[in-house]
Amino acid sequence: MKQILFTLILLLPTLCFGQNASPHLHDLRMRVAQNPADTTVRLEYTYQLAIANELDQAMQNYETILLQDPDNVSAAEGILWVLQSRGSYEQSIARAQSFLLKQAQSSAIAAYLAYGYSKKDRHLASLNSYKKADELAETPVQTDIAQNGLLWAYIYLHNYPAAQRLLKPRQHSEDSAARQILEARHVTMNLDFHSDYKDLNGIGLSASLTTTHATLSAKAEELILSGKRFREQYGLSLSLANSFAKAGASHSILRGIDKRIYPASTSAASISGILYWRNLEINPMLAAAWGKFQILDTQQADIGLKILSDKWLIAYWLSNMYVDQEIVGSDSSKTLHSLQAGYKVFTNTQLQAYLFLGNQAWWLSPYQVIYDEYDANDKAIALSLCQKMSDRIYAMVYHQIGFFENEAQHSSSLNLSYSF
Repeated sequence: MKQILFTLILLLPTLCFGQNASPHLHDLRMRVAQNPADTTVRLEYTYQLAIANELDQAMQNYETILLQDPDNVSAAEGILWVLQSRGSYEQSIARAQSFLLKQAQSSAIAAYLAYGYSKKDRHLASLNSYKKADELAETPVQTDIAQNGLLWAYIYLHNYPAAQRLLKPRQHSEDSAARQILEARHVTMNLDFHSDYKDLNGIGLSASLTTTHATLSAKAEELILSGKRFREQYGLSLSLANSFAKAGASHSILRGIDKRIYPASTSAASISGILYWRNLEINPMLAAAWGKFQILDTQQADIGLKILSDKWLIAYWLSNMYVDQEIVGSDSSKTLHSLQAGYKVFTNTQLQAYLFLGNQAWWLSPYQVIYDEYDANDKAIALSLCQKMSDRIYAMVYHQIGFFENEAQHSSSLNLSYSF
């Protein structure tokens, strides 16, 4: 797909400005020599140099045209064409940004900028620039390039409903790859190991099936305490999505040897928005959860906000809980705070930090972890490292230091994910 889009972008000088196949390069070179100030002839000559893969000479001539006419949009587009043909995407991004300060109404330059962002895996910035290119489009070719770029930007951002909405009115043969992705069923398998380095260890297995508008997930987890089976958890969840929001519901059952707690169950429902502003994705969230244990019930309400860019993310959740116990007068309520910050240190590597404040007993965290215990942490800090191993395999290492009655408790987990 990227090659098809790149080919369309490279053809912009011909398609948008009506340049036809030139006479022999020698004749054009002579005409330029006879009248160096004729930018029309030099543009035609430079375009043919680029087509002939004489990129150094083409770049020199495009730069010369800009010296003669700083507002020449065709020369600016030609420079971006040459840079992206060379694979110099960072340089093309910088030049496109500077050109847009002068030629702010150029759809083609905005499309070149968006394509450069996409090649550097900056898909939120790419989405924003393709939107600008679409708004500024003056010809059917420019509109098609911008909308094709938007389609793939949404796919890379996993907003399949938005991509589907763009794909429906399109009947282009080059859309077959996008159509195949959106019509496919995507399966993800996760294997999780965790330990507190003392007497508690666990293993979990989960799977999810994702279509354009829905995701169905199932999970199973087993905790081992001092070498004995302590607690099992089984859960199902379903989420539905459109271009602007996601809504989900989940239910888990827990079985264990502690008869004060098990058997137990938890249910949850959530809704989150999907907003794009400039180069950011903004997700406001609301959620509710209910827990039913042997000697107590819980009710929980959450509100949260996540903001993401191509390099970083920051998120905050506020949880209010009410714990209804069997013993008269022992009911209680509490507030918990969760903060998360992440930074992409390399293209495929993200480092994240977490802070949890408030007593976590009976709490369902924003990451769907159930703290089904009396003596839970009062606060915790954690770090995780997420690594994309290949197009299908991801790994995450997580380490947490929790504090209960001023005593530090360490725990770690390893999660492996495979998608197909």
